[in-house]
Amino acid sequence: MADLDTVSLYIDDEPQFFFDNGIIESVHNLTRTLHSPEKSDANPVIQSDKPWEYVTYFTGNGYHVWGDTATGRIHCLYTSWKFDREKRAPGVSLVNWQHSRLRQCYAYSDDGVEWIKPPMGIQKEDGHDTNIVFGTEDYGSVYSTNAVEDPFEENPEKRFKAIYTYVAPGGDSSVIKRAAHSPDGIHWTPYEKAPSFGKQGDHLGDVFVGALDPASRTYIALTRHPWMGNAPRTRGPSYDLVVGGPGFDNTIGPANRRNRRRIFQTESRDFLNWSEPRAVLAPDPEIDNLDDSFYTMTPMWLGGQWLGFIAVFHMVSNTFTVQLAHSRDGRNWNRIAPGRTWLDRGPVGSWEEFMVNVSAAPVVVGD
Repeated sequence: MADLDTVSLYIDDEPQFFFDNGIIESVHNLTRTLHSPEKSDANPVIQSDKPWEYVTYFTGNGYHVWGDTATGRIHCLYTSWKFDREKRAPGVSLVNWQHSRLRQCYAYSDDGVEWIKPPMGIQKEDGHDTNIVFGTEDYGSVYSTNAVEDPFEENPEKRFKAIYTYVAPGGDSSVIKRAAHSPDGIHWTPYEKAPSFGKQGDHLGDVFVGALDPASRTYIALTRHPWMGNAPRTRGPSYDLVVGGPGFDNTIGPANRRNRRRIFQTESRDFLNWSEPRAVLAPDPEIDNLDDSFYTMTPMWLGGQWLGFIAVFHMVSNTFTVQLAHSRDGRNWNRIAPGRTWLDRGPVGSWEEFMVNVSAAPVVVGD
């Protein structure tokens, strides 16, 4: 952690959290304990129960939950993925238009436990009025939608903004991003201009988790760089990587040779023009296991600081757990208790036996 000067240590009346040692002057008979949340007996709180919900993709960046400060309502956008195995050609991406359709469904809750999937009057399927709100045969596939509420936006039609992954009708599987705005988090209008991410243009990794820094009024996003797997190596560039298989090599030496998933950050003042993504967190070869990678990280503004929820991907077992990270400025990140799991998977046979993640900042309800 970088040294903090008197300016950084001026905390005024903001609540302080002991994620790091920045404000600790001395310690006597004191230790730090990392606590984990207790899971509710009500889980899982959203389940597939509609005929138009094919594969409900609640993992990684496949869904997003956020609180509406104007209404107090909690919104959820989640992906319904219709996949035709018979049409998929060998080696073709899972999300290619020829065999996949991905759409965003909507649900809401007032307490985070009881969720309602209302008929929205936006899309019908087989005679049913559905809760599908984004992604059509005419427009294309929409998935990995990440929404941000902007309290500083003067245009009420753009109070909510979102970045999403897009596949045009008949399109290939290249990961391109698009942006949309909404007055209510339900009805979305794509921007005419595609977002750009430095030299990448509208191409980016398939994970994108955004937030608004209220201090600087800057949008920040934690994501993937599309070149992050192109570490220098002796084999040819067309070598087929098989993650966790005998042909996979973990290049984990210097930071510029890491080819595992890691966390990149990009920033924007207008939500459309973003900076070149830069690496902010990567697995540590002295701490993390050979097959551990950082799939994504969700930022949360908390008392003038930032808390990060890292989805750690254990590649050999194909499982996820969650660790914590912290930043005082939203730019420089360090892990809290590196290597220690904060949110773990459930027991054998449970709904979260294999994967858990935090895809959106926790919503405060009551106390």
